[in-house]
Amino acid sequence: MRILLFGGTGHIGRAIAAEALTRGHQITAATRTGATDAPLDQRITLVIGDAADSAAVARLSAGHDAVASAIRTSSEGAEEPSPTVAAAQGLVEGLRAADVRRLVCVGDSGTLEVEPGLRMIDSPDLAPQFHDVATTAARALAVYQQAEDLDWIYVSPPGYPFADCGHTGRYHVGEHLLVNADGSIRVSVEDYAAAFIDQVETGKFSHCQITVEY
Repeated sequence: MRILLFGGTGHIGRAIAAEALTRGHQITAATRTGATDAPLDQRITLVIGDAADSAAVARLSAGHDAVASAIRTSSEGAEEPSPTVAAAQGLVEGLRAADVRRLVCVGDSGTLEVEPGLRMIDSPDLAPQFHDVATTAARALAVYQQAEDLDWIYVSPPGYPFADCGHTGRYHVGEHLLVNADGSIRVSVEDYAAAFIDQVETGKFSHCQITVEY
């Protein structure tokens, strides 16, 4: 598959790109500046493109089988729309223009349900310092939820930091926060990336949010 990956130079984006390469996929990584803090695998094509710019998304997406976004959720400043929401809008509009239907996005755990009808963002257990980011993520997710014509999926890690256990190949997928018997919620970035690429490849889930957990 030919995959266009926004945010491909970040921590999660690099793991997703590495997993995709092991499966023989072609990766184009898009960043706003075309720069990266550390060298990328030589098999990755690095291009300049802002996910909030729908015209750039359409131009770069053309000819790809799927588009992925590993853009970090942020809520900095009072800018409207926030960079995260603007990126969601740009991705949706750009993919429509390019006639690319498959969109797989890294999500945020704050939008997951902890029990039926109760999202983490609405739970008293969510630490106050995470509320703004979770609110921004919920607004971005709402943009995808309105894109009924796209084959989108929002893949949320269960929380941070990622577990330090490498690639185990063992994980569970669910549509609400998955908590272990000991109360832990975790997954390694390598296994998260494997689950993410599974969704790019198979399209098993669509028009929903899922999470990945041990």
